[in-house]
Amino acid sequence: MVPKLPHIQGALVAFFTGALDTWRRFTSEFADGSLIASLTPEQCARAAVRATNDHNESSLGALRVRKRRAPNKSELTYNAETMFSANNTATFVRKHLSSTTANMRYIRQLGRKLDRASLGKKKRNMLMLAKRARVRRHREKRDLREAARAKKNTVIDGVTPILDANYWRTVDKRTITVDKHIKPQLYWHQRANPGAKVKVTGKKDHLIEALVSAIEYHNEHNSVNNDTYTPSSQPLDVHTSSSSAATVLDDTMDTDSEYEEEELFQS
Repeated sequence: MVPKLPHIQGALVAFFTGALDTWRRFTSEFADGSLIASLTPEQCARAAVRATNDHNESSLGALRVRKRRAPNKSELTYNAETMFSANNTATFVRKHLSSTTANMRYIRQLGRKLDRASLGKKKRNMLMLAKRARVRRHREKRDLREAARAKKNTVIDGVTPILDANYWRTVDKRTITVDKHIKPQLYWHQRANPGAKVKVTGKKDHLIEALVSAIEYHNEHNSVNNDTYTPSSQPLDVHTSSSSAATVLDDTMDTDSEYEEEELFQS
């Protein structure tokens, strides 16, 4: 690798030169007679140096470990234990509170008051209600999607596809509309030819181009006679048919086109 890196020697020299300068400046703070070396053990103990730059990172890691060891422990209990240890509360209690009976009685009263408040139970109930509300919203959205999909399938079942690509190339665009004539044909191709990846978004010209491409794909992949309907010179209408097309794909993803379809079939 060295022959392929012409500047490796200069880069290493510059790197180690800068590292040496930083190392000298850093170690001088711990030399004899420096400020750090002159600190007493009590002052060194009081100098708080966090393990990470993020003040919450170590706390979140400790919470994760504690949750793994004691999954049923509440957040209130964990916070109380953590604050008790971090604030050195045990020493404070032994020094100022344990020698006085009235103080200990008052602390026990506060503890019983917190227990009667049932803060943990209230929080669990709030979480349970929030989860139930979320499940209810998801079910309502799912029911709406299924209803729209069923209505869409009903409309598609009544569509007689026009599989003549030349007709769509030469049709008078003033006699057809997007919602009544073009999109039902595209929806039929979406269900009958999933591999064509037919899109039902865009303006009339783009939709006609997409329909022509879908017809060409259908005619190429189906060897049977595809002229199921011969269009006339009259304005196009959606024709009903008793035969069903291919099975609809079970797509459960929310897309912009799905909402457009829902508006179309609900209108």
